Amino acid sequence: MESGQRKVVVVGAGIAGLTAAFHLQQRGFNVVVLEKEAAPGGRMRQVELGGLRVNTGARLLYTFYTPLMELIRQLGLEEEIVYLGHTRMRCNDRGGDYPIAFTPGLGPLFNSSLKLSTRLRLIRLLPDLLRARFATDPNDMSSCAYADHGTMAEYFTARVGRDFVDKIVDPLFRGARSWNAEDVSPAFFLTSTAHMFGHRAFTFRRGIGYINEVLASQLDIRYHTEVLGIERERDGPGATVSWLEEGAERELYADIVVCATEGVRARHLVANQSLPEQSFLADVRYNALGVVYHVLKNSPAHGINFYTRDHPSALAILETVPERDNNKPHLFCELSPEAVEQASREGLQGELGQLVRRDVAQLYPGLERELDHTVSQWIEPMLPVFYPGYIASLRRFAEHQRGARQAIYYCGDYMAQALVGGACGSGRDIARLIGEHYR
Repeated sequence: MESGQRKVVVVGAGIAGLTAAFHLQQRGFNVVVLEKEAAPGGRMRQVELGGLRVNTGARLLYTFYTPLMELIRQLGLEEEIVYLGHTRMRCNDRGGDYPIAFTPGLGPLFNSSLKLSTRLRLIRLLPDLLRARFATDPNDMSSCAYADHGTMAEYFTARVGRDFVDKIVDPLFRGARSWNAEDVSPAFFLTSTAHMFGHRAFTFRRGIGYINEVLASQLDIRYHTEVLGIERERDGPGATVSWLEEGAERELYADIVVCATEGVRARHLVANQSLPEQSFLADVRYNALGVVYHVLKNSPAHGINFYTRDHPSALAILETVPERDNNKPHLFCELSPEAVEQASREGLQGELGQLVRRDVAQLYPGLERELDHTVSQWIEPMLPVFYPGYIASLRRFAEHQRGARQAIYYCGDYMAQALVGGACGSGRDIARLIGEHYR
C-alpha cells in the first residue's frame, strides 16, 4: 500500500503532534489530527483569562531548539522571530537578595552569597559542560544517559557545594520548571545549559504559539474532539480511535495512530497495551504549575525575582510585567512546588490567590492601591519529570518503538526532552520512523 493510501490519526495538536502530522503529510500519508481544545498549540499557545493574555505553558524559546529552528526555516517564519533582551533578575533568601541568571557565565564567581570555596570549585563543572556540549543533543535527554544517576542536588553538592544548590540551582529550577533539585537528573542541566552558550531566547511577533497556527492551517484538524480511547485491531493491522464530538461518540479506523498527548494521558487512552508500553508509561511523571496574575492599574518596570526554598513566601517567582503588545500590566506570581502540592492536596486549584495574596502584598508594596483584579491559572500536567533512572526506561521503550512496524506510535516532550525543542524533535523523529517502517 502506498503511503498516500495509509490513514494516520494524530491525537493531540500540540507542537509534537503538529510537527509529526506536518512531516507525515509531506511524506504522502493521509493525516487527520484530533484536538480536544478549540485551537492548536497545547502547552505552547496563548489564551485570554480575565481580560489578560497568558501562556498555557512555554514562555520562551531558544535557538538551540534545532528541530524547531528547522521548522521555522521550512515555513519561512524567520521574520516572525523576536529575540528577547536582558532582564534584571534577582534572587531572594532570608538574608537579602543577589543577582542570578539563567544563562551560564561568570556571575557566580563574584556572588558574595556563595562561599569562596564554592566559587573556586565552579571550575569543576567545566569538563562536564564541555563534554555535554559536544556529545549530547539538547533536544534529546537520552543522549546524556551517562549522567543519569543521582539527583541534580547530589551532583552539584559533590562537585561545587551545597550552598550553590540552595542559592543558585534550586531557585532557578523551582522558578523555571517548578522542580526541586532533588527531583530531577543532572542530565537535564547538562543537556540544556551546555548548549546555551552562543544561543538566544526568542518568541514570535504574533505570540509564542504562532508557529502552531501556521502548521494547523496546512493540516486537517478536527477541534472539540475529546478522544476516549485508542485500541489496536485484534485480528489485523491498524487501530481504532473513539472520541466525543458535539455530544456524540464517534470512531475511526486508522492504519497508524500517533499518540501525541502528554504521557500521563497516553497511559489512560491506549487499550490492550503491550508489556513494553505498560512498563514505560507507568514510569512517566509530570508536575503541575500554579500561577496568579495580579493585574495592575499602572505599568511597573520589568524585573524578575526568584525565591529560595528557605524564603518564607509561597512563591518561586514574582515577575513585574509592564504593559506591552496591548496586554495589561501585571504581576506574574508563580507558586513554589510546595504551594502547588498544597493546592493540589487541599483542592485549591481554583483559589490560588488565597495562597499567595499576603506574600505578594508584602513583596510588592502598594499592591492594594495598584490592584485592578486577580486571575488564577492551574496547568496540569505541565512538564515531564526526568527523574534519575527515567532515561534508561525511555531508551528501552524507544528501542522497542524503533524495532518493528507499529499500529500505535508515541511522541511528545516525555519522549525526548522537557523543552519545546524536545517535543518538536520527537514529532519530527516519529514521522521519520513511520516513513521508514511503512515505505
